[in-house]
Formats: sequence, C-alpha cells, structure tokens
Amino acid sequence: MSNNLVIGYQNYLHDLAAAAVTADQAATNFPASNTRLVNRQIVWRTTDAATDHYVQMDLGSALAVSFAAILDPNIEDYQSGGYQAALQLRAADNAGFSSGVLNFGGTTHSRLTPTGSTAHIQQRVCCWSARTGTGTLLPQTKRYWRFQVINAKVPVVDVFTSFGKLFVGAAWQPPKNFLYGAKIEWVDMSWNRRAPQGASYGGRGNTYGRVAFELPLLPEADLGTLLGIFDVVGTHTPVWALFNEASNERHTLYCKFTERPRYVWRRSNLFDVSLAVEEEL
Repeated sequence: MSNNLVIGYQNYLHDLAAAAVTADQAATNFPASNTRLVNRQIVWRTTDAATDHYVQMDLGSALAVSFAAILDPNIEDYQSGGYQAALQLRAADNAGFSSGVLNFGGTTHSRLTPTGSTAHIQQRVCCWSARTGTGTLLPQTKRYWRFQVINAKVPVVDVFTSFGKLFVGAAWQPPKNFLYGAKIEWVDMSWNRRAPQGASYGGRGNTYGRVAFELPLLPEADLGTLLGIFDVVGTHTPVWALFNEASNERHTLYCKFTERPRYVWRRSNLFDVSLAVEEEL
C-alpha cells in the first residue's frame, strides 16, 4: 500500500535557461552546474566534508516550487546510534539570503530504510514536498533556493560532500490522501549473465525496478492534469515519483513513465487510474 503520491514533472533547473546553480565551494572539475546535467554520474563535489556547505539555485524570477529533491548525495542515511546526516531546504528573496528567508526543516529521508542497528546505508534521495519536512512546507514562491548541509556525515572513505542531480520545480499529487487503494508492485529487475571467460555478472538488483500505482476515484480535472503531464514528458523524459511521504519509510524514484496512464470511468466524473514508472538508472 501507499499514500500521498507525488510526481515531480517540471524541473526548473533543467527547463529554464535563466536558472543558475552555484555553491559555496567546489572541487576542480566538479562545479555545482554539474547537478543540472542529464548524466547523474557527473556530480558537484566539495573539497572537504565540513558542515554548512550548500548549493544555491537562482531560478531567474520568483516561481512556485512544490517539490524539491537531491539525487545521489553521498551523505550516510543511518549510522550506529541513529540518524546522523541532515540536509535543509531554504528559500529567500535575495541571493544573500537576508530577506524573506524560509527554512523547510532538516531531512534524512530517502528510498532506503536501515535494517539493522549498525547499518551504514548511503542515501540515494532526499526530498521535500507539501507534507515533507518540519515547519514551513511547500509549495512556496521564491527566486532563490538552497540545499544546505546542516550535519555532514559522509562515508569514511570520502573526504568531501557531493550531490548528483537536483530537482526544484513543479509537481502533481492526487487531491486525496489514499491511505488504501494505491498499491506498489516492485518487480525484480535483477539478472545474471555469464561472460565468455566464464565469470558471471548481474545488474539492476531487486530493490529497483517498476512501480505500479492504482488511484481510485480520481476527479476528472486531476485525470486531465495527469494526462497533460504525460503528453509533455511521455516515456522519454525523467520524472520523480514520491510515495509513502507521510511515514518514516519514504520511497522515491528517479524514473520514467512506462506507458500512458490508463483510466476507467466509475461514477460522477470520477475515474480509477493506473500508472506505472520504471527507475531511470
């Protein structure tokens, strides 16, 4: 089961030529602008792992932001004794963050959940939406945004902080909180093959793959919005899907639609809708 589905479909950092990404510190060949690139392996990286580093985004004008996310930060989600690392989303009216500042709270939530008291799990996604975080919540309209490291805990082999891709933009979510009815179907995408030399290798473990959502009794207007999003992004443009956001076991995918959402009319302009996404590795 799932609830509180959110689909981030318009990333201002990718779509707007006027948008700019900078940082307080960047290592050679790892500028903050790398986080705008399609290749998630090209990252922003600092020269040390100190606390309070940040990436700042100028959208070019004040825009409504309803979803924000960091893909592949190298901070650790869990360490022995509890959650250690924390990030904060911030917004302001000016580049110096001295006017109209909003703080959206720290978060260590990701698609990975610790399974043992001494587990060290590298976080893959941090995200904020209308019900994620503490204090001020999205959506909010601001020009300047920051992802702020407020407690840097990185793997011991790293001597830096790094982010893969960033999302700051528009999102859609159903008007109701479906505590039941919206279901997730994980598909085992793992495979094993044997090289000519005899060694075996595999790919895409069973923790990733395809997720199917069933949204019962969705109003016609929201169905139209969802279909309109698909008409723009299709099956080729990555989106972000967030679910279970009201719990401590949030799951987030950087993904693509596998097909056009399907729907069946039920009653009074309400539709049962099915959609599926597949993780974009």
